[in-house]
Amino acid sequence: MTTVTCKIHWLVYLLQDLKVPFEQPRLLYCHNDSARYIAENSVFHKHSKHIEIECHIVREKLKNGLIHLLPISTINQLANIYTKA
Repeated sequence: MTTVTCKIHWLVYLLQDLKVPFEQPRLLYCHNDSARYIAENSVFHKHSKHIEIECHIVREKLKNGLIHLLPISTINQLANIYTKA
């Protein structure tokens, strides 16, 4: 999630420089419920050990309105064709 969030942030800066309008927040689909809860809810964050800087980046961009996290089911994930039998 952190890598995609940083790339979205970079694209927003690029679009602003090119004077291209864009819609905020960008939708980011995540299949990991725990990761979404930690990013969205500060209560879960304090109970989690070993949280790295990546969580803070996603949380900051979520609070600023750059991204909006949405759940996605396993059935709808195209990558599962290659990774799961």
